[in-house]
Amino acid sequence: MVRYAVRRLVLLIPTLLGVSIAVFLLRGLIPGDPVELMFFGQSVDQETIEIVRRDLGLDRPLPEQYLKFLLRALQGDLGTSIQSGLPVTQEILNRYPATLYLAISGTLVAIVLGVSAGVVAAIFRDRLWDTLIMAATTVGQSMPSFWLGLLLISLVSVRWGILPVMGSDSPRHLILPALTIGLITSALIARMTRSTLLEVLNEDYVRTARAKGLREMRVVLGHAMRNAALPVVTIVGLQFGNLLAGAFIVEVVFSWPGVGEMAVTAINQRDYPVIQGILLVVSSSYVIVNTAIDVLYGVLDPRVAYD
Repeated sequence: MVRYAVRRLVLLIPTLLGVSIAVFLLRGLIPGDPVELMFFGQSVDQETIEIVRRDLGLDRPLPEQYLKFLLRALQGDLGTSIQSGLPVTQEILNRYPATLYLAISGTLVAIVLGVSAGVVAAIFRDRLWDTLIMAATTVGQSMPSFWLGLLLISLVSVRWGILPVMGSDSPRHLILPALTIGLITSALIARMTRSTLLEVLNEDYVRTARAKGLREMRVVLGHAMRNAALPVVTIVGLQFGNLLAGAFIVEVVFSWPGVGEMAVTAINQRDYPVIQGILLVVSSSYVIVNTAIDVLYGVLDPRVAYD
């Protein structure tokens, strides 16, 4: 098991290196000069443009630019924001806890709703509850997060006045964005829970437990669910990584002061160092979370570690 964990952690190094290369090369896909795009529509002389280009290291050969970018990133230096003049690392660290808070809350909501719905659907297979839950998950998977967020704002905040519309001043501000994320994410978790649980319920040891006269709920939760949990854990981990890397739209809809809202603002302002820094951080977060899930999977199922 230890060897498996070490092997996964060693593989993390080239993966993160590949992420840094991809993030660095993304700017080459932007048509035109990145520095000139930053000042598009502004009255800026050529001397200022050259100074900014030199400060960003864009006047150096590409390999040298990447090495400089990588060494600075390893030291925690992601550059300086063009708009605020503050270190990008500092700005991201100020915003990242809010994104992490939202991702954790949304994931917890998704686990509670998704696993519960999946278990009920599996127990009542091909009956009314199963049909209703599967229909709801189909709607949930096809529903855009921004549309659901606006719908919740319209009903819960504007019409009923129960919760605040946007902001982050109190825990009450977290409920709607977490619910938006949780409802959509729970659809996939519910489907996966139902599918894996139905497979496990046909196993011999489950039939043996039923033959002993155990109650159905105890058979499902005490025996079947334990073995059906592994694929669900994987899905939950992947969705959590997705939320860390991509809850941008929800953050913008609810004015949640996380990295996503910061990224949208940076794109609108053409703040190139901030955009690059955010891409590197969220991509690395996704890779690290996935590696952690791989290791956890090996802990839960030792057969994976020995394959």
